[in-house]
Order: sequence, then structure tokens, then C-alpha cells
Amino acid sequence: MPTRTLNTVGSAVALALALGLALGLALGLGPIATASVAPQDPPTNAAESYRAAFALWDALPGDLQQRLADAAGDPEILAGAMPNLANDLALARPTLDAFLAAAAVEDCDWGLDRSEGFALLLPHLAPMRNLARVASLDAAMALSEGDGARAASALDAISRGTRHLAADPVLIDSLVAGALLSTVAKTAEMAGDAGLVDAELASRLLEILPEQAAPALGIERAMRSEVDAVAAEFDRIADGGDAFDPSIAELFRAGGDGETGGADRDRTLELFEEIADDATVAMLEADPERRVELVAAIDGRIAALPEDDPASRLVRLLAPSYGSVA
Repeated sequence: MPTRTLNTVGSAVALALALGLALGLALGLGPIATASVAPQDPPTNAAESYRAAFALWDALPGDLQQRLADAAGDPEILAGAMPNLANDLALARPTLDAFLAAAAVEDCDWGLDRSEGFALLLPHLAPMRNLARVASLDAAMALSEGDGARAASALDAISRGTRHLAADPVLIDSLVAGALLSTVAKTAEMAGDAGLVDAELASRLLEILPEQAAPALGIERAMRSEVDAVAAEFDRIADGGDAFDPSIAELFRAGGDGETGGADRDRTLELFEEIADDATVAMLEADPERRVELVAAIDGRIAALPEDDPASRLVRLLAPSYGSVA
């Protein structure tokens, strides 16, 4: 999926100041004078702070990024069997500190343009997952060193990051938020298996882990937004606009007059909403095994929709495989 270019104005200014200082010293001129900078107010939007952390991550060597990704979730970390990881984490420390600082900001607005509908870009998701993995690595390394407070801080930052993702009623945001929290659960499970969870860390984990509940991740609100996005897509096609996927427009208009479409708008929306509501109930199920059963039943129902009905075919195209995202 294409991503938007991050705003790098702040990075450019910092780079220019650094280059000016280096040039002045190289020419024997001493540091180039710069205007005094007034103290900045604390950040009020975590998204901007996260983007600064993303820029630091992007600046890391690719092989370092890959090593950190490969090490994520490896139980050997807790056994102290990965000595080189400490050096890699030290190199990534400024990035990790920036992530922790961003997570500490209360409010987060990613500035998403919901009018883009299915074409909405979400460039923050991949870097958020990358930085959450680094934070989980740091937590595991801290546990192996007996530093429960540092581990709890890293895991708490991941938890806060999930709430920042779930603040937007976008299903994929909520699902990635769930994936981030799964790293907290996995790290906690590995620590428990290794006997490294002390009373203080256990208390903190009891506060963090309940955030994995689907309501906390905004699943219900995000599922409702999917229905709204489908309705907006149909309206755009009916008004003569371009569909995100040409297949949607083709099915919507098939056999119709090009305005109301062959796939009746209201009937298609009613069927899609009914399935989305059932999927919401399934994903809110607390019992993991029961949740898998419910989601599988919904996917089976979608697959069984009649092929000769334009509305059913359109719903099959629009509905995701819920089993792959629940």
C-alpha cells in the first residue's frame, strides 16, 4: 500500500543547524551563531511525536532494523543468550526513547481524511508496529537484566500506543492495535515462563493486559465505520465518481441504469451491515475458542452467498475474511 511522505520540516531544520555547526568548526570559525530558541511547550498531539520517532527509525541502517525484527519474540532474549542484542538496542535507543515519549502524550490525532473512503492511506501503521517490536525487545532485555521497572515502562508505552491507534474509528487501526498488544502479552508470557515476573511487574501487567479487550480497541466503533465507508463509496459511484476498486462500480451498476445500479444500494447495505454486526459480536467474544468458531461461521456465510445475485456478489467483494483479522 502506498504511503504518504512524512513531514520532515523539523528534521530538516535540525540537520541544517548540525551542518552549520560542523562547517563552522571545520573552517576554524567556531560555532556559527544561531538565534536563541525559546523553551517549547509540551507536545499536545502524540501523532507528531510519533512521526519524529518514525524518522529516527527510518534513519537506522537496514541491517540493524532487520536484526531487531528477527529478534522480536525470541525467548532466548530472556535467557541472556543474545549478547549482541544489547548493542543493537543501544543504537536504537534514541528511536525507542522518542517512541516512549510519544506514547506518554495524552491525545493523538493522525489527521486522517475520512472522505477518502476506501482509498484512505494509513502510513503510520507499519512504523508503529516496528517501534512496538523494539519496545518489546527492550522490555525482554530489561527483564533478563532484572530491571522490571524499565520493562514495565516499555510495555506500558506499547499499551498507550494501542489506544492512540484505536482512537480513530478505522477497523485496520483497531486490528493493528490488537497486534501491538499481543506483543505485550507474549513478552509477559515469556517472562512468566522464565520466572522473571516480580510482584511489581505483575501488578503493572494486570493494568496493561486488560486493554486487549476488543471494546478498548474500538472494534465496535470501527466496524460501524466500515458500514459508513461502504455507503459513502456507493454514493460516490452513484454521483459519477471513481470507485476505489473498479469491480465495485461494475457490480454496483451491473444490469442497472448506471444510477441506482443493478445491485440495489439499500439491500446491499442492509446485508453488509447485518454481516458486520454479527462480526462485531464475534470479535467481542471473550472466549478465544468461541470467537474463532463465530468468525469462521461468518466467513462461511459470506462464502455461501449466491453468485447470481449482484448484491450478494458485491457483499462478498466488500467484506473481508474476518477469520484473517479477528
